[in-house]
Amino acid sequence: MTCNSEINNGGAGRTEFLRCCNENVSPSPVPKKRKVDEKSKFKSKLKQARHSGMGKMPQVACTHTPDNSNVCKAHLLQPDDLAFNFNTFYGSSDKVKQDEALLRFIEIKEPQRVRVTDAERKQKRGMHLVYKLHCVGAVSSVVVCRESFLSVPGISKDRVTRVCRYYQENGVPRPELRGGVRKEEEHAARRDLIRRYISSFQCRASHYGRRDSPGWRYLPSDLSVAKIYRQLVEQNEAGGSISYSLFFSVFKSDFNLGFGHPATDVCSTCVSFKGKISLGNINDEEKRQETALFILHRRQARTFYNLLNQTSDESLTVCLDIMENLPLPKTPVGQSYYSRQLYMYVLAIVRHLGEGSSQSHENVQLYIWMENEQHKDSNLVASALQHCLSGPFSEELSQKRVLRLFSDGCYGQNKNVNMLAMLFRLRKQRNLSITYTFPVRGHSFLPADRVFGRIEQDLRRQDTILTPEAYHEILAKHGSVNLFQRDWLAYDFKTAVASHIKQQRSFKISEAKVLHLNSDQLGFKSTYNSEPCQHALLKRGKSWETLRPQVLPLISTVTVAKRKDVLELLQSISAPPNIILRYSNSLVVGNSAVEEEEL
Repeated sequence: MTCNSEINNGGAGRTEFLRCCNENVSPSPVPKKRKVDEKSKFKSKLKQARHSGMGKMPQVACTHTPDNSNVCKAHLLQPDDLAFNFNTFYGSSDKVKQDEALLRFIEIKEPQRVRVTDAERKQKRGMHLVYKLHCVGAVSSVVVCRESFLSVPGISKDRVTRVCRYYQENGVPRPELRGGVRKEEEHAARRDLIRRYISSFQCRASHYGRRDSPGWRYLPSDLSVAKIYRQLVEQNEAGGSISYSLFFSVFKSDFNLGFGHPATDVCSTCVSFKGKISLGNINDEEKRQETALFILHRRQARTFYNLLNQTSDESLTVCLDIMENLPLPKTPVGQSYYSRQLYMYVLAIVRHLGEGSSQSHENVQLYIWMENEQHKDSNLVASALQHCLSGPFSEELSQKRVLRLFSDGCYGQNKNVNMLAMLFRLRKQRNLSITYTFPVRGHSFLPADRVFGRIEQDLRRQDTILTPEAYHEILAKHGSVNLFQRDWLAYDFKTAVASHIKQQRSFKISEAKVLHLNSDQLGFKSTYNSEPCQHALLKRGKSWETLRPQVLPLISTVTVAKRKDVLELLQSISAPPNIILRYSNSLVVGNSAVEEEEL
């Protein structure tokens, strides 16, 4: 109802439509290009050195003798007096403060002498200056000549004249009149126009969190800085007065923006709605209906992420996902694209601490097994999660007693009764409250994907990987590595569940968005905001305590053709003989592969 009213209101619906697709651009406190620190600028350092007295020595430059004591008494000054006057003047490297100190050494009087330039015209001097220097321990100052006065701090007569004349005319010390931006207001208005225009665009965060680019947002891939600048010039009358260098400077120094790549692995529902809305062969009423449904779809996706980030000190939030299969051997030769390769499976179980939180090494548990060791199915995922909750995360889970699980809705791995049976058994053993939440299809970007992004960055730097141990070293940089058969075992939950859970169930787990495990019954929610419906899973006379799955033996899923391709690929790249022998002995063909070969 809310969506329909917003669409009917025209502008409000359009705003909500754009907001659901992306997020607004805003200036970043940590821009892409760091702003220059004024205190560390080279020119500022030169200016400070110029007014710091560096390299100057106080001295008396005049040659007056004691006989000329009424003119200059510089001969009374001792080295300590010269140092005292020098340090008083250079007590600050700021020129304005030095000019104020300079006036304390000078007495400005009206001139008594008239300068005659010719017989008809008489010119009067502007001011008469009396120069004085302090003596350490003396009550009064010593009158000196101009040469001696200038030589002690090492300044020019023109500077003294400018300071004294300004003080005589205005009655205040001379301020800093050099440099400065003469068109500061005009430049500020241009910068504000650029900021407002850039902020009118829509951006989005990256799928993966990059270590070297925290807080980056990405504009559409078909834009560039030059293209945005041309649009600004064309659409604004004042844009003609903005140079590209100024625009580029604001873009880099005030925003943390980049340009994304063309989208891949996007939501099919979103693409379908966008296609229908952009078509011109539907009427306004149909377009409003499609837009309303699209807004509702995006709001449901946003609700999942809001629930994910609602972490607290009373609950443990855990996310899990399986990484894309890692091939062995990994090699850049062209034959690898046409050959079957051995796969390594990586399941990431991540303790999530909230939006924008860092993923420390102990918060990431990586469970690894090979294709020639076990299947990639729900038994392995449930076994790995059980080990993680009973091992690395066990202590924290015992303290909080509330577990929040988040994963995608893959039926063969996460979203099935085998996983539920494991969680019910764990809940009963540990006296827990468990909530399992699934995302909207196509919007399953989880914190585990950030871990995968960092791993892929390291893997792209390696052109050749021949052994599983080489993968283990890279994975160990991003989380705690748990190897199959060494650190954890797989259990046959599928067989154990068949004797405990009803075959005919009153719900479809494929429609679940939230599952609550607070008792022996399952709380089922098909939407995020609805009330849970209770469903019984156990057969009569069964209990979750009696569910005891057996340990699964090693089961290879490698086919005869794959084993042949892997060995031929190793020989084509001249792999060491010990590695070829190792693969030859470890790639045991499974039963299904033998049957396939016989057929």
